[in-house]
Amino acid sequence: MIKNILCSASISGDFCASTIMIPSQLKIIFSSNKGEVINKGKFLGQIALESRLIISGELDRVLDFTNANFSHLIEDGKVNIILTITVKWHTQCNFELNHEQLKKIADLKIACGISCYSEEE
Repeated sequence: MIKNILCSASISGDFCASTIMIPSQLKIIFSSNKGEVINKGKFLGQIALESRLIISGELDRVLDFTNANFSHLIEDGKVNIILTITVKWHTQCNFELNHEQLKKIADLKIACGISCYSEEE
């Protein structure tokens, strides 16, 4: 039984993270702009060589946000996006993505990883 499905998008490249309006339904995990001092993580204290934004939330909201704000930059090769779907399960991990979700991922032409973990872990 699936307990929770969460999606995150890690966006890096040539954009200004601080000017992007993040909807309240999404959570900002990390944000930095090119040239800023990084304030957390393994690159703490270093100058950011590119902008980076990591957001999380419900799959469709993350995909719609990513498409609305970054599809033109993906096409121009100015950003790289990695989508991660994390599935928390109990007893068995079976889940599905509908054709609309798969099309959104395919249309963005981005990498998509899926991570499943047991509720007991």
